[in-house]
Amino acid sequence: MNIGRFSFKNSIISVFLAFSLTFVLSNQSLAANYELEIIQPQANLDITNRFYKAYPGLVYNVRLAVIGGAYPYRFELVSGPKGMLIDDKKGVINWPNPVEAQTPYAVQVRVQDAESVSRDVTWNITVTPTGFRFIDAVNGTPVNADGSGGDGSIDNPWKSLKDMYGGSDQNAKYTKTYAGEFIYWRAGRYQMDAFIENNGERVPFISNNKPLVWLAYPGEKPVLDLSRAYIAIYQGGSNTYFDGLEIDVNKTSRGMGVQIASSANNVTFRNNIAHGITTGYVGGNNACFFVSKNKVGLYWAFQDNEMFDVNSGYGILGYNARKLLVEDNVLHEIGGIPIGPKTGTGMWFIRANSMYNNPRDSINVQYYKSKEAVSGDIEISYNVVDAGGGRVRINAQQEQLGNPIYIFRNTFMDAVQQNRVSSTNGLFKWYDNVIVNNTSFPDKIERTNIDDPSRLSVIDNITGGLSDKIVDSEGFLLPSYSMFIGTKGHQVGTRPLPPTSLTVN
Repeated sequence: MNIGRFSFKNSIISVFLAFSLTFVLSNQSLAANYELEIIQPQANLDITNRFYKAYPGLVYNVRLAVIGGAYPYRFELVSGPKGMLIDDKKGVINWPNPVEAQTPYAVQVRVQDAESVSRDVTWNITVTPTGFRFIDAVNGTPVNADGSGGDGSIDNPWKSLKDMYGGSDQNAKYTKTYAGEFIYWRAGRYQMDAFIENNGERVPFISNNKPLVWLAYPGEKPVLDLSRAYIAIYQGGSNTYFDGLEIDVNKTSRGMGVQIASSANNVTFRNNIAHGITTGYVGGNNACFFVSKNKVGLYWAFQDNEMFDVNSGYGILGYNARKLLVEDNVLHEIGGIPIGPKTGTGMWFIRANSMYNNPRDSINVQYYKSKEAVSGDIEISYNVVDAGGGRVRINAQQEQLGNPIYIFRNTFMDAVQQNRVSSTNGLFKWYDNVIVNNTSFPDKIERTNIDDPSRLSVIDNITGGLSDKIVDSEGFLLPSYSMFIGTKGHQVGTRPLPPTSLTVN
């Protein structure tokens, strides 16, 4: 029987544990590593951004994206149109029945963190049928050679992607057909039947020539079939927004879902399902969602997506983009790496994701400098990795130059690894995690090439073996550890926060 000693502020409680356990708890404050910031929506944008426009009578549903501060957050709808609601814990705004008006509706939302720091964002929502198009694989009408047929309106929708794209030849790539408009996809299965380039691999979306806000029609489940080609967004891409789509890579040899250049700003992928990568190129950055290397862009959010059935490749793979949030995604059966920040990634916040049945890794931070940016300033927090969910690897490339990485309030039930710690990288700080695995490493963390131990901090974690009855099979703390819910591991628990109103009349 081992004795664990727990320190709570000025009092000390000795607890006898009936199993092997390593745990030391100090008076850890909630102090934030980075400033609280709302990254979605940004203020002062226009109606090419999803947050700023709604179709009359179709539900307007968006989610704020927040980084930094002390999680969990509390959201408040300070002002907005009648009937608009907000989920005070997740920041999801739901407006069931937007009413067309000549004047945009003003919205103000406040987010408060666990240390009572708050930030506000305000924006306007224009409710209009103008600038929306509809594609219906079942009841739509193709555009004929003479321009007749479907016009993309709600009453006369298009039939396929080609109708929106403006054709399937190379000239169509450059035409600005319906640029800046929003697309609602009705239920059905959609082939990539527009212009395909790069040896028959990809449908190009360049220079914001085409609509880049793609929304599932409320209550319906459209499927994008990428067996012909993947979706490539480059030389532009700002304000891209994909919501509610199923992206079936469908075993295509390229092994790619959606590629988008890192130079884009204000990008959201939310509520999508992506799957079906069975083959790909060696070293080809195969991924469901690929943020390809370009200049540095800002304000990205991957929220509430599911990724699975990836034999070789990534769920989310990225270069260079900064102020990027990966939140509340579920990733499973991914043979490569579910979440992989690569070269030049900084200010990534990987939070509250769930990973299981991943045979290799779960989170792999390459931590490698690019000519555009130094890696680091990354938070990995509130994630749960089941036994078999994949190893967590930090600084997989053994890079000697980089900024801090903070790994805290996670529940890891698989292997974890900290690589290369030098006098010119880090600090790497592991704290308030629950780390349960059957390795024999100190603190259950494998360490390689720790050249400067002062740049590695491992404190205040609960650690043990898989049979030590610390967590159940889903990573939840068992009754004998329930006193740590809300302070250790991914479980938030409850904290006393000020009340918030959920609706504005």
